Amino acid sequence: MSLTYVPYYLSRVIIVSVFCFSKIGFTLEALFWAIFIFSMMVFYLHSGWFSVDLSKPFFPLKRDQFALEIQRKALINAVYVSILFNLMLSLFPWVTTYFPFLDINILALAVITYFTSQIFHFLLPQFNLACNKNNLRKL
Repeated sequence: MSLTYVPYYLSRVIIVSVFCFSKIGFTLEALFWAIFIFSMMVFYLHSGWFSVDLSKPFFPLKRDQFALEIQRKALINAVYVSILFNLMLSLFPWVTTYFPFLDINILALAVITYFTSQIFHFLLPQFNLACNKNNLRKL
C-alpha cells in the first residue's frame, strides 16, 4: 500500500465516524454505515472517475464538468427521494405497521440514493458507448 493516500484515508475515517456515530449512536448499525460510506470514498479515489491532485493530501480528488453534473444530479435525486419518503410516512403512518421494513433511517436512504445514483450516472455513458460499438460491429 502506498503512503501517499494515508492523510486522505485518515481524514475520511474521522469524518465518516463522527458523522455516523453522532447521527445513529454507538451501535452496530452506525459501524456498518461508517464502513460502507468509507468504502465508497475509497472506491471513488481509485475508480479513475476523478483526477487525483497529490499536492492536496486531504482533498486530492478533482472533478471536471462531467463529474460536477453527475454530483448535482445525484444530490437532487437523494433529496427528492428523502423528501418523498418522509412525506409518505407522514401522510400514511400506518404503512410501517403493515410493512415494517419501511421503518428505516431517512439519512441512510439519502446516502444509499446518492451513491447509487452517482454510480448509475457514471456507468450509463460507458454502457451506452459499449452498446453503440457492438451495434456498429454488427453492421
